[in-house]
Parts: sequence; C-alpha cells; structure tokens
Amino acid sequence: MIELVPALPRNCLGFIAKGEVTKSDYKDVVDPAIEQALQSTEKLSILYVLGDDVSSVDLSAMIEDAKTAHAYYDRIDKLALVTDKPQMKTAMKAMSHFMDKDVRVFSTKEEAVASEWLTH
Repeated sequence: MIELVPALPRNCLGFIAKGEVTKSDYKDVVDPAIEQALQSTEKLSILYVLGDDVSSVDLSAMIEDAKTAHAYYDRIDKLALVTDKPQMKTAMKAMSHFMDKDVRVFSTKEEAVASEWLTH
C-alpha cells in the first residue's frame, strides 16, 4: 500500500510505501495525487519513503512506477528516496546518473532531513 505523507508544502508531495505495493496503489493514490498537486504548482518535489515494513513490490507496480515517472518527468524538480534497503539505494543512485534531476537517497533515520532538503 502507498499512503500520502501529510503536511508538506504545496510544491512537495510525499508517499510512504508499506506492506505490499501493487499497481492499484499508483492508479488510486500516486497518479491522482500528482495530478491534483500539479494543478496548483508548475514543478513538484517528491519524497518517497520505502520502509523496512514493505513486504513486496509486484512487477505491475514497478511498471506503473516507470510509467508515472515518464509521464511527469518534466514536472519533477527534486526526488528524495528514503530507505534502508541496499538494493533500492543502489538502483536509485545508478539511475540518478541518467536523470537531469536533483535526486538524493536518505536512510530511514534521515527522513526529516530528506523532507527539509526537498523544501529548500
């Protein structure tokens, strides 16, 4: 499941992944939240928290994630991934070299630092 992070500035949007992440999380939560946020701002900064309690991310969710990233790529300013999962940290750091965005990876202990970085 993916839930919205409350109380972020209007140009920031945050998501917390928990349990099993599926395609419907993108269709029902992520995409509508991005669409709504982009009605009031030109660019968004995104916080994505992938905690230790994520049990699985199915293939259809990964495909939806790629579609969402592609669809909104030009409207994203910064991206912060918060996770302690080594494979996710490595993957994001590798992908960031191919993106002309400001992308940073933070540990779960640094979630507040990540939020602060996005807003400045």
